[in-house]
Amino acid sequence: MTSVFFLRCISGIVYVFLLLSAVWLSIESALVFWFIITSMALYEMQQLLYKTGKGLRFMITPYILQLLCTGVSFFDLYAHHNFTYLSGISLFLYVIIIVLHYATAKTLTYLMQVIVFQVYAILSFLIAGLFLAQNFNINKSFIIFIMLCIWSSDSLAYVCGSLFGRHKMAPSISPGKTWEGSIGALVLTLLWVYGISYGFKSELWYANRIALAFLIVVFSVLGDLLESKLKRLAHVKDSGNIMPGHGGVLDRMDSFMAVMPIVWIFLQFF
Repeated sequence: MTSVFFLRCISGIVYVFLLLSAVWLSIESALVFWFIITSMALYEMQQLLYKTGKGLRFMITPYILQLLCTGVSFFDLYAHHNFTYLSGISLFLYVIIIVLHYATAKTLTYLMQVIVFQVYAILSFLIAGLFLAQNFNINKSFIIFIMLCIWSSDSLAYVCGSLFGRHKMAPSISPGKTWEGSIGALVLTLLWVYGISYGFKSELWYANRIALAFLIVVFSVLGDLLESKLKRLAHVKDSGNIMPGHGGVLDRMDSFMAVMPIVWIFLQFF
């Protein structure tokens, strides 16, 4: 038990160090990091879909073609600091590759589920790259702020759930999650966000920061539940084994994947 806990701590520290270093050092290191994460997330999502019966057995050729398409989008961000027609064409080809790969799919619903889940696996990381490409010096702090909210929510939910948890949130999906833990994590996260708002170089007002933190915590829980549901359907404990003691990339980034599209939508309005 002690050795497992020690292993989890070490791999967790390495993961956080790599993420923060890559995001903070330069736009080049950040985009390379998100591309690597995207590659791993896409692979793990394909494996989960296959095990749930919603996907085909992994094949290297369509996977490499999909990586080339996402790689073009990340290069577009580096070269033009935004998505251009290059990204549009590459993402269109990405969907075409999926359609051709699943040309023998039994129903249109089956095909659409595959497209949605595979696009879901890459969308948030592309959005993170977009933020950094548009204004690296400001938005690297913003990305770290989002990650801190997610990590805070996850850790505080565990602590509050252990101390006060009585009512299960979704026992058939994630037996460990309780309403008390999630509400406690939400309240405590909003409190520290309010307290440190001036510490981040952001143009958001206090009220918008609190509203954004609220959305981050809520959707981080939903993202965690969605991935837990997929793993239950696939009859696996972890999405992968890239991180000893923690599982795969999807296990660590499930909340981030659900949060980033919501953050992008929020910022379009506020």
